[in-house]
Amino acid sequence: MAAILIVEDESDLSELMTEVLEGAGHRVAAAANGRDALDRLRGGPPPDLILLDAYMPVMGGAAFRAEQRADARLAVVPVVVLSGAGDRLDPEAFAGVAGFLSKPFRLAQLVEAVARHCAG
Repeated sequence: MAAILIVEDESDLSELMTEVLEGAGHRVAAAANGRDALDRLRGGPPPDLILLDAYMPVMGGAAFRAEQRADARLAVVPVVVLSGAGDRLDPEAFAGVAGFLSKPFRLAQLVEAVARHCAG
């Protein structure tokens, strides 16, 4: 199955997503903010998919995306943005993402999104 990096500052949600995705057979790692995620990504092989919260302390989703896109090795990793902000997200900052999941989302939607973006 796929290797997934969850970048989410809400620990309860991160743990729940990890449990569900591991139960579906995926390998899951988690980071509490964009800076932690970049450190993890630069220290090992890239995942097949990144699930990225839009708003986090230390480094939010927009700043993470800017750094991700600037790194050729990481720029190819698809990102699904998780946010309750809906149409208030900066379209330029999140241009080119593979998809969006609006919070709150159903766990079935999460599993479906991962399957869709990790197919093949």
